[in-house]
Amino acid sequence: SKSTIIDKWLEDKSKYKEFLDENYLLLKMDIYTGKIPVWLSETDLKAFNNEIRKSIIDEAEKEGLDTFIVSGDKDFMQLMNDHIFLFAPGTRKLPGTTIYDAKKVEEKWGVPPNKIIDLLGLMGDSSDNVPGVAGVGEKTAVKLIKAYGSLEGALENVDKITNKRAHTGLKNGVEIALLSKKLVTILTNVELTFGVKELKKR
Repeated sequence: SKSTIIDKWLEDKSKYKEFLDENYLLLKMDIYTGKIPVWLSETDLKAFNNEIRKSIIDEAEKEGLDTFIVSGDKDFMQLMNDHIFLFAPGTRKLPGTTIYDAKKVEEKWGVPPNKIIDLLGLMGDSSDNVPGVAGVGEKTAVKLIKAYGSLEGALENVDKITNKRAHTGLKNGVEIALLSKKLVTILTNVELTFGVKELKKR
């Protein structure tokens, strides 16, 4: 399960263990209507914030609502479509807020939203302690996805890969590659104890 995978991943992120020991968390959801305080049960909390947000987004989509996520977490880019948008705060390299839709995601990363988990699984994400594949950076990851369709496709065709560093990294790092992809994948089957209609600004 993802919780077992994340337990391993959190070994050097002990601050989150305390965080997850609480029975309830007042989670501030940064969505279009503003910051909305929501009390989450321990069951909800164990699914982690990204999964919780995704489940709320799914509920909103069923209600015909557009969703705007305010976050600098690039994991959320896997969710972009015609009704889901990301407001990313500025950085030193890119000051000012950037609004991402599916097209903007592809312009930035070279792959569409549904391939972001393959991209991050291959190249890793140091900000979230996702290791990725040794010898594979962003540009190589994009090339591999375009050539073989996915992280798994690259693993299956490793003997065709001429880039020596990428070939070696994939050949020797099958388990870590698949783990990395799982870590960045936002689950969509989290059951919540509240519905989107309850998330009214108050």
